[in-house]
Amino acid sequence: MDEHGLKTSDITKNSIVYHFVKQDKSVILVNYSQSDSSSTMEGSTSFDPKTHLVRGENRKSNYSFVDENGMNINSHFTSSIQLVNKYTAPVIENDYYDMLVKGSYWSNAVNTKDKTDSIKLQRYIDLYDLKYAGNRDYVKNKLGLLQKLQNKQYYIALASISPKMIAGTYHLSNKVSFNNISDDDYKEIIPLLNDTQLFDYLQHSLSQHIMSLDSVSLQKLQLIANQFSDRERVAASPMYLWLAAMQTQDIDSLKQIQNEVLNLDDAYWNQGNASRYALLIQKLLSEHGGYDPQMMQQIIDKIGTLYEDESNKKRFLQKAHLAYAYYLAYQMTPVDQEDRAVLLLEKAAYYSPKNGTEREYGSFYDRVFLKSKENYNEDYLALLSKKGKKDIALQSYIQEFLNNPASSFKSLSTFYRENYDENSFSNFFKKEIVPKLADAPPFLLKDIQDNDFSSAQFSEKWTVIDFWGTWCGPCVAEMPKLNKYYLALKEDKMSKIDFMSIACNDTKEKVQRFLSNNNYEIPVLMSDSQVEQNYKVRGYPSKYIITPEGKLIPTEFGFDWESLVSELSKLYTNEIS
Repeated sequence: MDEHGLKTSDITKNSIVYHFVKQDKSVILVNYSQSDSSSTMEGSTSFDPKTHLVRGENRKSNYSFVDENGMNINSHFTSSIQLVNKYTAPVIENDYYDMLVKGSYWSNAVNTKDKTDSIKLQRYIDLYDLKYAGNRDYVKNKLGLLQKLQNKQYYIALASISPKMIAGTYHLSNKVSFNNISDDDYKEIIPLLNDTQLFDYLQHSLSQHIMSLDSVSLQKLQLIANQFSDRERVAASPMYLWLAAMQTQDIDSLKQIQNEVLNLDDAYWNQGNASRYALLIQKLLSEHGGYDPQMMQQIIDKIGTLYEDESNKKRFLQKAHLAYAYYLAYQMTPVDQEDRAVLLLEKAAYYSPKNGTEREYGSFYDRVFLKSKENYNEDYLALLSKKGKKDIALQSYIQEFLNNPASSFKSLSTFYRENYDENSFSNFFKKEIVPKLADAPPFLLKDIQDNDFSSAQFSEKWTVIDFWGTWCGPCVAEMPKLNKYYLALKEDKMSKIDFMSIACNDTKEKVQRFLSNNNYEIPVLMSDSQVEQNYKVRGYPSKYIITPEGKLIPTEFGFDWESLVSELSKLYTNEIS
C-alpha cells in the first residue's frame, strides 16, 4: 500500500478499511476493520520501519449465518502472529508440513471438483490421526474439513475433543452449545471462551432456553453467575435477575429486581446485555399493572448514555434497545397525553438504525425476546399521516428511501398510493425520487473470455449486479437460483431487466472451472480489486440494483431483491397502476 496515503487518510482495499495509527523509528502500526450485517473483523498489524516486514498481528472476526436446518450459527476466529528473534523449538518433521498444507483452507488435496471429498478426507485422517491427534493445528484442520461435509461426522468428532485443544476457535462455541455436554466439559469451556464468544453464547443461545425455563439451562446459568470469575458473573447476572423476575408476579418484588438491574454498573449493561433484561422486566411490570413511567425514564437515560459513548463497542446494540425503550414508553402513555405520545414515537423512529452499519446482528435476538421491531419509522410516519400531516410524512418517507432505498421502497409506494393519486406514483417516482439517488460507480472490467465490458452497456435497463466468489459458501449455495434467474431473463426477450455478476478475490481459472463443473451460464466479470471498493461492498454475496438512469440501489444480505427489481421494472412500463 501507499505509505503516504495511509498517513493522510484511511484506505479501503477489498472492502477492508485500513487506518494509519503510528510511525516512528521503532514501529509502523496500522489498524484495519471490516463489517456487514452478518460478519465483523478487526485487527492491527505492526511493521518494521526499515524492512516493512510484519512484526506482529492480532485479529478477531465473527461470522453469523443460518444453516440448512434453520439454526443460527456463530463462528468466531482469533489469530495472533508474533515475530521472534530466534527459533528455539524442536526440529519439525517434514510430514508435519504436509499435514498442515494438505489440510489447509487453500488446499485441494481432499477436494474433488473444488468440493470436499469424503473418501479423500478419510484418507487424510487415517494418515495423520494417530500421530497428530494431540496437535492443535491438526485438530483445527480436521474439524474444519469435517464441517464442510455438512453431516454428523463433525459433531461426533467435536464431542470427543478436549476443550483446551480448540480454545480460541469457533469450534469451542459450537461445543459449548451441545445439549448433552458433560458437566466437566462445560465447566472447562466457559472460562476458555473469549468475551465475544461468552456474550454470544449467553445472549443468543442459553437465553432462549432460559425463556422456556428449561431445567438444565437454569442450572447452567446459576453455575455461570455464581461459580466462575467476575467476568462470567458480569456477563450472566442481568439474565439471572430476569429469571428471578419471571418467577414472581408480585409488583413490589418486580420493582426491587428492576432497581437491582438499574444499579448495575456499565459493564453489566454492555457485557451482560442488561438493557434487554431491564426492558423485559418493564414489560412484566406492565403485564401485572405495575408500570412506572419514572423507572422507564431511568432505563432510557441509562441506555442513552451507553449509546452516546462512541468508544462503546456495543453502542449500536444499545441504540436498538433505546429505540424500543422509547416505543414501549409510547405504548404505555395514557391516551390523554397525545403530544407526549407523538414525541416518544418520534424518538423511537429517530433511534432506529439508518443503515447496514447500525444494524447490529445481535439485536435480532433481542427482537425475538422483546417482540420489538427493527425500525419504527413507519409507525411514526403513519401517525403523522393520521393526524393530517401527510406532506410532512411524505418527505420523511422520501428521506428514509434515500437512506435505505431497497427496504423502504414498499413503504414509500404504499403511503403515496394511499394518500395521493395512485396513478401518478410512477411519474412522481421517476421524476422526483430517482434523480436524488447516488450514481452507480462506472467500471470497465474483463469477462472470463478476456473481453472488455463497460458499465455503460447497462443503459436503458434495470440491472442486478451480484458481487460473489467461488470461495464464498453463501455465494455458492445461492448460485443454482441465480443461474435459473438469469436463464429466465435471457429467455424473455421483452424483459427490461439485465443481470451481471462480478467475481471478487478470485481467479479466472477457478471461476471457469466452477461454472463448467456445475453447468452454470451466468455472465461473470473479473474484479479489478477496485470495483468492490467503489461500490462499498461490505460482505459477500452482495446485490446492487442499477436504474435505467444509472442510479444505485444497494440491498442488504437476505433481502428479496428479485421481487423489488421486478416491481420497479413494471413501474417504469406502467404495468403497476
